[in-house]
Amino acid sequence: MDIYDFMELSKNERAEAVWQGKFLSDRLDGEYRVQLYSLGSFHVEVYYNQVSNEISRIHPFKSLHKLVPYLKQIDLDI
Repeated sequence: MDIYDFMELSKNERAEAVWQGKFLSDRLDGEYRVQLYSLGSFHVEVYYNQVSNEISRIHPFKSLHKLVPYLKQIDLDI
């Protein structure tokens, strides 16, 4: 599946497709826990609202710039 196929899916179908991807990281953004997944040729952020206990947004992207908020969490010490 490419990013364009993913964007055509309903919110529920996107959520199911994300679970087939690889979890990479998460971060807090206000009342949201944002989880980052890799789906091969693109990435997806899942915005989970901790107050309402629901997924608010599922955002696919290809831009490497969108990965910047997660870089602090990556340990590059070898």
